Order: sequence, then structure tokens, then C-alpha cells
Amino acid sequence: MPVFRHALTCPRCTLALIEVTTPRITRHTCNGCGGVWIDDDDLRRLLDELALDPDAPLGPLELAAGTLRCPRCREAMAVERTLGAEPTALVDVCAAHGAWFDRDELSHALHQLQLARLEKERGPYHGVPDELKVFVWLYRLFCRDEPAPTRTRGRPD
Repeated sequence: MPVFRHALTCPRCTLALIEVTTPRITRHTCNGCGGVWIDDDDLRRLLDELALDPDAPLGPLELAAGTLRCPRCREAMAVERTLGAEPTALVDVCAAHGAWFDRDELSHALHQLQLARLEKERGPYHGVPDELKVFVWLYRLFCRDEPAPTRTRGRPD
């Protein structure tokens, strides 16, 4: 007997999502607005393959509950702002099921996460001329960065 799964619909424009399976992940795309839904397991696998922490948030939590609904459970998704310099993307995240990326947000989020990882690996003085390192050290000593988020994707502190 065949098993029927309910069809996923786009949280943005309510069209049916098209399942696209690649050797690494399955994603669900919308032909209307260009958005992409990635289930949590596939998103974790993708982040792990890119040597990124699969449990880390995509960025600071913007809203605990946004306006879009999860295609799986229909609950309101949290909204996370991607890390890095402007322009940032607002990614809609269901802590239990996955993440919704509007057109081009997936590539933007992955790019920003890769940049953050490289900056962390290179250290605070990468690319700084020797004669300026003491000034960079003093600046970072007295002008601390905001602490990194201590939550997992889509879950407020």
C-alpha cells in the first residue's frame, strides 16, 4: 500500500513546493517566489559538510514568532537575521522541522557563515600589518564584540 505524505506548500505564496533531491540533500523549492525549504536533517548535513556547526543559529534572533508558518507543522516560525555585514537576510526557522529561505537567502546565509568561520580560524590579527597589531589589540580589548548567541536555531534564549 502506498504511503501518502501531505504536500508542502510555500509559506510565502502558498503554491505547492517542488521536491528537488541531490546526492547530499533534499530541498523543496517554490516556482512562484523562488524560496527554498530545507528540512532540519538536510540543513544539519549541509552545514556539517561545510565544516559549520549544525546546531549554531544562523544569526541573531529577530523575532520569536514571525508571520510565516512552517510547511510541516503550520506553527509560526522564528525569524533569524543572518550573521555578518549588511545586507543581512531574514531567515524563517522552525526549531523542530527546518528553515525557509526566500530567494537567494540560502546562498547569502551560507556565505556569511563561511566568512564567520574563516575569521574565527584565522584569528583576530589576520591581514593586519605588524606595526598596527598593537592598536588592533587595544581596540579589541576596550571595544568588545557582542557575545555569540548561545541558542540553537529558531529557539529563543
